[in-house]
Amino acid sequence: MPKKNHSNTIKRTKKKSANKKLRQAARRTPKSAPELIQDAERAMQSQDAEHAIALYSQALKALDNNNNTTAAAAAATAVAAASSHDDTTTTVDATWVLEKRAEAKVSIADPDGAKQDYEQALQMVRNQQQQQQQQQQQQQGPPNPSTTHQLAPDALERIASLLLYVGQLSGGQDALASYQEAVSLLERSVELRRQQQQQPSSSQQQQSPQVHTTIPQTTPLNETLAQLAAACCNAAEIYLTDLCDEPDAERECEGFVQKALAIPVRNNSNNNNNNNNNNNGNEDGEPIIDALQTAASLLFSQCRGIEAVSYMQQCYQRIQTPCEALSKLVGMYLPASVDRKDNAENNDHAMKEEEEEEPQAMELTHVEAVQALPGFEFRCQTAKLLLEACACLLEQEESNNDTAHDTISETTTHRPPSQYCARAAVHVLGSLLAENDEVIEIWCLTGDAYRLAGQTAVAHQYYRQTADMLQSVRRSLDEQLDDDDDQDLQRELDEITCQWEEVQQKLQETALDKTSGDGAEPMEE
Repeated sequence: MPKKNHSNTIKRTKKKSANKKLRQAARRTPKSAPELIQDAERAMQSQDAEHAIALYSQALKALDNNNNTTAAAAAATAVAAASSHDDTTTTVDATWVLEKRAEAKVSIADPDGAKQDYEQALQMVRNQQQQQQQQQQQQQGPPNPSTTHQLAPDALERIASLLLYVGQLSGGQDALASYQEAVSLLERSVELRRQQQQQPSSSQQQQSPQVHTTIPQTTPLNETLAQLAAACCNAAEIYLTDLCDEPDAERECEGFVQKALAIPVRNNSNNNNNNNNNNNGNEDGEPIIDALQTAASLLFSQCRGIEAVSYMQQCYQRIQTPCEALSKLVGMYLPASVDRKDNAENNDHAMKEEEEEEPQAMELTHVEAVQALPGFEFRCQTAKLLLEACACLLEQEESNNDTAHDTISETTTHRPPSQYCARAAVHVLGSLLAENDEVIEIWCLTGDAYRLAGQTAVAHQYYRQTADMLQSVRRSLDEQLDDDDDQDLQRELDEITCQWEEVQQKLQETALDKTSGDGAEPMEE
């Protein structure tokens, strides 16, 4: 009987033993904070927010347990690579990780948890700034009364940024208090940065008086001004919503809106919009788009819709090119030459002509403009306000055709002002559907926009899609209620049912419009 060869068995046994030792060593050696942060960033990129939250929590523990010079330096390198902010004074500490964890919690609809993280980070930053001030006073000797309790602009902006996050996740007076403090800190930061610009650096002092150095188009001061204007808009929005019943709500709201409109901000992205050339000549900048939209919201709330039209026109001009480009990609481009009363054959011809002039590849030539678009919720509100402006103008046009035309600039008078707003709303909604086509509200709003634009048959299609999506949600809720008698689910079902019934009414109305001959044939979707 031949002797068995045990060499292969011995090799496999040794390999298994080595792998086991490696696994045990990996368990004994926990990952460092920088490694955990990098893993969390990868998890966020993979849309695994819950895993990212767990990793950020481990990183916080690692930072707390390894608070030494080597760990801080290594963590600083990781944050510099992961953070989009070019801040040379940033160190990887718990405050940064808390902010990242809060962002992840927001993405999974945990606003309370996110708010706690932001508040914790805010308190830590305040403590850090206080400690730094005490150290500086000890090094520099007796404190100077003129500089006591004075923070650098970067520190003021850091605290203000966290306050804005806390305010966005709060409501009522709590949110207002956060916004007011942020506005105060940013106003102080703007003052300090202006003083810094007036004080030339040592290298500038050595230059010849004939040499002129220009300030870059985007400067720290410009960024601070934009942040200040946005904070004013947030405070105004609180008075338009949560605190609308306060005795002085209207006066306070108007004050914040006017302050936001008065803050000039340079914006290079506006140069990408060929319809905005007339606005780029302002050397001192212009109001941010948030200020324009907030001003329009205030005017609508005051029943001054016609006055709000110009603000919404300016809003759309800021985002017109990227919105039109994205609308083309989803087959929602509505040419300017299509009028409300044109017949279907002429409308179709006009659309084909403009598609030839501006192909769908247009989006590729405006990548930066598309990436610079405001967020999804902001554009959704833009579309709603444009529809409201359109409704106001239609009513005005029906009563007096001449008066309404005076509210729009000469660049848009080749068609009714109401149609300019309707067309703008279609394109803004098109940009939203290009980003996410699963939001039911956007489909319904798109139907409203096409209907106001006179495209009744197209509006009917969008209403049909809205009704189908609502019906699907109703079935799902019904099945859940069969298994669980939940009052919250019942209320949600009742709300969805009311929305479905409203859409059914719109379907009936647009069906009647189609049979009566109003509206054009459906566009190719």
